Amino acid sequence: MKIFAATLALLACCAQPLRASTPADFAFTRPVIGTKLAAPQLIEVRLDAALMAETQAKFHDLRLYNAANQEIPRSVEPLFTTQERAIRHPLNSTPVSIQELP
Repeated sequence: MKIFAATLALLACCAQPLRASTPADFAFTRPVIGTKLAAPQLIEVRLDAALMAETQAKFHDLRLYNAANQEIPRSVEPLFTTQERAIRHPLNSTPVSIQELP
């Protein structure tokens, strides 16, 4: 079984627009190790809490590189979303006693 390696990198500051970025240009990197793929396909990469805390809201600063430091195209989709919702539960009540407070 052959192993491939890729690197996730987060942009800490603006990359220089005149040259291609490399993993060394980023403040945070993580190795991604898995089996060699026979053909392009979607894979799941879970990010740790420290890396998630440093990313932008929609992961615009997340990059994926292969072992040759070439950026790999990626599509980032969260595994879950949070959504607020209000649910009303009506309750029937019967007053037992009424007292006037001072």
